[in-house]
Amino acid sequence: MIVVSAPGKVVISGEYAVLGGTTAVVASVDLRARVTLSRGPSDGSPPRDAGSPGAAPLPPEVVLSRQEAERALGPLAV
Repeated sequence: MIVVSAPGKVVISGEYAVLGGTTAVVASVDLRARVTLSRGPSDGSPPRDAGSPGAAPLPPEVVLSRQEAERALGPLAV
């Protein structure tokens, strides 16, 4: 099982300006995002992220996160 958490933040100004190399104003908040991944039984149902035909592809950071989780845990049952 893998358990990860990340601190919360709020971007007050400049969330897209940083893409151009400038600064942003960011503050932390007293919240955390938590995810727990573990192996589970596979019942043969299609994965949740199979999506509908014509749906937008998953963002690359989501695909990479799943690949790394599967590398560490083996195929994920969803």
